[in-house]
Amino acid sequence: MRDIMSTWHRDRAEIEWRREARRFFRFGMVGISATLVDFAVLSGLKYFFGWPTLLANLVSYSCGMLDSYLLNRHWVYPEARAQRSHVQLFRFIFINLVGLALNMALLLALEVVFNALLNNASYSYIPAKIGATGLVFLWNFFANRFWAFNPNARTTIKPGKLKGKEVEVYEQTAA
Repeated sequence: MRDIMSTWHRDRAEIEWRREARRFFRFGMVGISATLVDFAVLSGLKYFFGWPTLLANLVSYSCGMLDSYLLNRHWVYPEARAQRSHVQLFRFIFINLVGLALNMALLLALEVVFNALLNNASYSYIPAKIGATGLVFLWNFFANRFWAFNPNARTTIKPGKLKGKEVEVYEQTAA
């Protein structure tokens, strides 16, 4: 009996591992799409319009974030569509604002490093952006997986009171 149970648990773990590996791969594909949008907008704003790096990065990162949210909600985490989209969107935006702050800090720091290494300020932002993007990718995956699109979380609505008025209170509980 013990062998049957351990085999069942091992098989279940194997299925879960494969599901998470597929999810990570899809998240990576979405990340590539968002990164292409991000890099294209950043490069266009810098090259064609001469925008400063931080302003161009803010706009380009936001465009990539929108692309990422839509693809994550519908392709990477399809089971999360049963959850309230506005709650997910709020969490996704929060995670990405933290990611944006990390991205900008890393971009500025790495641009200085690559400018010194390459002796060319006109394109030192590109390898800096690549490094910053890779690090922020890991933050985004784990934060989205375990908070924004957590398939094991349920958002429930409970009646409550706030300053004497009836309100709806959203709670996240584990399934």
